[in-house]
Amino acid sequence: TCDGEPVTRPAPEIDPASLRAVTSRPDQEGRHGTLQFGRTAWCCGVDYPMLAEGRVDAIAYSRGLPWDHAAGSLFVEEIGGVVRHLDGSRYLPGTAHASIGGQLIAAASPQAWEYVVAQLR
Repeated sequence: TCDGEPVTRPAPEIDPASLRAVTSRPDQEGRHGTLQFGRTAWCCGVDYPMLAEGRVDAIAYSRGLPWDHAAGSLFVEEIGGVVRHLDGSRYLPGTAHASIGGQLIAAASPQAWEYVVAQLR
């Protein structure tokens, strides 16, 4: 909840002109395919609420360490979003996949996740 009200957000439009994506990787800032990537707040405690509140639609992280992503990934999934590794596997804190790092994409919907990944490839 936020201010005592349930947090909800509609799924974002999959439109390159309006889809808002940010990244924690400086080498990914800028245009990838049809999508423009801005910069994250460099704090998952700020980034994930921005996604849940609708200020951004997708976030690309350089790694998936549990202390950065465990709470935020649950928050995003509770509003209908997804947090997955680039290979499509679900983010699970504490798994070997998560602990060794690798790019992680959080998105407000499965469709937004698919679109962002397609632009990064």
